Amino acid sequence: MNPKSQAPEGDIKHKLKWLMIYRILFSILLLGSTIILQVGHSSVPLSPALVVLYGLVAAVFLLSFLYGLALYRLKRFRLIAYAQILIDTFIVTVIIFVTGNYSSIFSFLYLVVIIYASILVPIRGTIVIAAVCSIQFGIMVDFEYYGVILPFETDDVLLASAYPWNQVFYKILITITACFAVAFLSSFLSEQVRRTRKELRIMEDHVTRVDKMAAIGEMAAGCLMLIYYSFRADT
Repeated sequence: MNPKSQAPEGDIKHKLKWLMIYRILFSILLLGSTIILQVGHSSVPLSPALVVLYGLVAAVFLLSFLYGLALYRLKRFRLIAYAQILIDTFIVTVIIFVTGNYSSIFSFLYLVVIIYASILVPIRGTIVIAAVCSIQFGIMVDFEYYGVILPFETDDVLLASAYPWNQVFYKILITITACFAVAFLSSFLSEQVRRTRKELRIMEDHVTRVDKMAAIGEMAAGCLMLIYYSFRADT
């Protein structure tokens, strides 16, 4: 197989390794601080919200272990990247639901997922991830507005149903717009980086070939000089 064709896959594998490390650190920081905040506001040590957050922490560690095994056993790194990103969107959705859903301050996490998706997958894949995030958020808020689901331990005044429908629609629209705007912008920047790296690889290959040709030329010139002086000595 051509080594050049393996370079992008190897690059994805390297990025996935760092993504797993950052995911664990970020999960410990974010979910840990959220658990501390929930403990301070909840009178029940094992309230439903805290149980879900504990489960998310355990799930992140378990998934990271499984991702590590997949990286060493499977060679389809782009497929692994899509699977990780999609699972992360569902984890973010659960975090948002547990921390207030419509009134949650963690809706920005969708944008974080979209940004690192643009680093791992092409622009079409990033747009799909943005659409998945938008659909998940829109469905959650709609269900809350119509009373199908209710976030844990959320005051009635903070529920989506307590706000006018146009304000709820406006927040959904703003979130969706932000998801797609970040997807297009981050994908554009990531494509520029990929194109620059590709051009650098081409230039490096060209310089390597020139160096080899120069070395061959020097050897040939040395051989000719040796033949010339040998001929002069014989004559």
